[in-house]
Amino acid sequence: MEPKSRLRHTEDQAQAQAAELASQHATKSESAADFATPEALLRHDAAQTAVPPEVAARLRDSLAGDPPPPPASWWRRLLGR
Repeated sequence: MEPKSRLRHTEDQAQAQAAELASQHATKSESAADFATPEALLRHDAAQTAVPPEVAARLRDSLAGDPPPPPASWWRRLLGR
């Protein structure tokens, strides 16, 4: 292959990859959504985002060291809340 043809081949590959990425981005983009509360936005984002296993393990270890929640107050137990 001549140097010019290698360069042209590389440029063609780069253009093809860019076109493929653009088409993937267009198909993956979601329509705009309105959220009633910030919590709804965070829940939506959490459902769309995968947590890396290392982060999940560190979070589990961190939460394991927390003390248990205090028992419910006597009036909550009495009223069943």
